[in-house]
This record gives sequence, structure tokens and C-alpha cells, in this order.
Amino acid sequence: ALGTFMFISGYLLGRKYTIFHGIDAVKSFFINRAIRILPLFFLSLLIYLFMGYLSVKTVLLSMTGFSVIIPPQPPTLWFVSMIILFYYLFPIMSGQRISSVFMIAGCIILVVMAAQGGGLDVDRRFYYYFPCFIVGIIAARYLPNQFSNIAFSLISTGYLWLDLFGNEPANSVFRMLIALSGTMSFISLSYYLTNSSHISFWASRIAYSSMAAYLFHRQ
Repeated sequence: ALGTFMFISGYLLGRKYTIFHGIDAVKSFFINRAIRILPLFFLSLLIYLFMGYLSVKTVLLSMTGFSVIIPPQPPTLWFVSMIILFYYLFPIMSGQRISSVFMIAGCIILVVMAAQGGGLDVDRRFYYYFPCFIVGIIAARYLPNQFSNIAFSLISTGYLWLDLFGNEPANSVFRMLIALSGTMSFISLSYYLTNSSHISFWASRIAYSSMAAYLFHRQ
């Protein structure tokens, strides 16, 4: 489920920001992300701090996304720290050709691996979720909605059949394809619904409320 969420994040960013023109566009991108995420994230971290689960250092590192490479990560909220780190990396891949995205992403992973080999205690979940984020960015540019819906639906139907009635359960790769098929369908539906300003108004508030529910549910 979390991998699917990372895919959605990369996909939506890839659709909205095809390329950044100048430093002002990059600044606007980071300001928009900060306004949307950081106030509630900071409050949720602050509650953990008062409860004695986090130190001031961990709160500051989590707010900036660097707790991914300088542990410990905050309980549950590590996911937000990781996506903040991915936001730092997104502008250098936005609008690039697919080969360039793969090359840049590969270099980033190699640098992280080298840093880990040099003694940096990188959160190992980075190696799973970063590729999900990258695939989302690529899918936004190279998979038309209609084609991807049909393809993913056919693939998922076949693998779901194998999972339910085959001799052996489908492995994790097949389960990922099943999850992504639903993801693409919901994304297409959401684009259709947001043409209505009334629906868009309430959908944005439900989305923000659901983020709040995630940030505070464990406290």
C-alpha cells in the first residue's frame, strides 16, 4: 500500500510539473509542498516530542527529510520524512527523457549506497520506495490513461485468477500489479471528477483530512 502511495505521488507530480523553468519555479514547487505538508507534520512531531518518544534533533531532522539518512526515524511518520527527501530529488528528474530519469535515479541510488558503505546509516526502506516513486514519474509521461487502464486491468485479472485458483499464490510482483491496476483506475476517475468544481472542493478537503488522520492516528 505504501509503495502504491509513492507511485501515486510520483505520478501526480510528473503530470503536474513537466519541467521547471528557472529558480522561481523550483522555489514555488517547494513552497507549495511545504505549506501543504509541514504545519500538520510539525504538530504531529511536536506531540511525539512532548510524549517523550522523540528528541528535538529527531524532530528537526524529520522536518527536513534528513532523518532518512541520520536515524532514528520517527514512529509511523518516517513515511513523510522520506517523501520530503524525494521532493528534493524530483526537480532534477522532471521533464527528462526516460533514459535520463533512469540514469539520474541510478546515480542517486549508487551515491546513497556509497554513503551507506562509508558509515551513513540510511533507512533501508529508501531502496524500496524510491523506485516506486521513479516509476510513477515515468508512468505520468509515457503511459496514456486509456492504455494503462486496459493493460493493468487485463494483467491484474489474470494474476488475480492465478492467485485465487492457481497451485501457488501469486508472488509480490504480481500483487503489486494488482494494486497498481486499481491505482490507475482511481487516478482516471479522479481526473474526471475534478472537472466539477463542487466535487473538487470537497475532494481536496477529504484528502487533507485523511492526511491529518494518518499523521495523528498513532498518538
